[in-house]
Amino acid sequence: MKKKAFITGINGQDGSYLSNLLVEKGYKVYGLVRRNSINEHQTTRLDLLNSKVDLSYGDLLDESSLETKIRKIKPDEIYNLAAQSHVKVSFEIPQFTVKTNSVGVLNMLEAFRKFAPNGKFYQASSSEMFGVSVDKDKFQRETTELAPNSPYGCSKVFSFYLTKFYRRAYKLFVCNGILFNHESPFRGTNFVTNKIVKEALENKYIDDLSRYNQITPEKKYGLNTRFDFLLNDTKKNKKAFLEVKSVSLSRKKGYAEFPDAVTSRGKKHLESLISANKQGYDCYLLFLVQIENCQSFGIAADIDPEYSKFFKEAVKKNVKVLCYDCKFSNKSIEINNKIKILFNDW
Repeated sequence: MKKKAFITGINGQDGSYLSNLLVEKGYKVYGLVRRNSINEHQTTRLDLLNSKVDLSYGDLLDESSLETKIRKIKPDEIYNLAAQSHVKVSFEIPQFTVKTNSVGVLNMLEAFRKFAPNGKFYQASSSEMFGVSVDKDKFQRETTELAPNSPYGCSKVFSFYLTKFYRRAYKLFVCNGILFNHESPFRGTNFVTNKIVKEALENKYIDDLSRYNQITPEKKYGLNTRFDFLLNDTKKNKKAFLEVKSVSLSRKKGYAEFPDAVTSRGKKHLESLISANKQGYDCYLLFLVQIENCQSFGIAADIDPEYSKFFKEAVKKNVKVLCYDCKFSNKSIEINNKIKILFNDW
């Protein structure tokens, strides 16, 4: 009889690889997908999943639905990979992050305890639990002090100890895996994009920003905004904020667009860039197109009219807009050419 595995976050990088591996090993695989985690206009990793995977929509915060699924499937193994996993975003939506990453894990553990107690449960923990804490030899281990410095890290500490508690209190086979950063072609673009831009900044590939010689990632501004980069021109004592947006939408050949869905965070960033500009910072918005053969870029006003409105206002208030495409190879993704921005097409 086939073993049964239940994977949350199956449409993420790790879930995609894991599901295909388990299918190859002869498992019957069930996957949980949060309905609004997939943008309407994006090709998703779900297209790449093995056709033998049984997918259903659900949410870690819907306790009743989770228990119904686990009771029906009775999985031999559960892999809880679902999370709000972006550190920067956790500062902007801390309540949602903590609920999903902490209460969501509690709901999964309870469903497992009640309806699949003879199985095995894996909880995806994170190196963000350590923060900047290291041992004397500068390495991090399972015994290194946990000192998180983000809402995401804090939420992961809670779920880490909760998992350990369920193992001790209920004698269940549950374990944590502390995951450090790892990349693949399935890695979400919001994670990869800033790495591409950081390397380009360090190597002076972006002419408009080459004068800035100090680069600080994820810099807080105001009460609840974090920009992707703070740049500093130490010779002229001039600082700049840079916000980066990943572009993966193209509905017309050669033409890239942003956003691919309504984006309240995007509007908030535009407002903050306008505010920072008033305070004397240079402010830049960089769109990184991760689609090949695009020669021009514009705002998808039909998808999010409000974002289009805020974008026009930001341009009027001297927020500088840049757009670059990428060069792809089997080994790397790099910033390539500057792309023309069509301001009058929307």
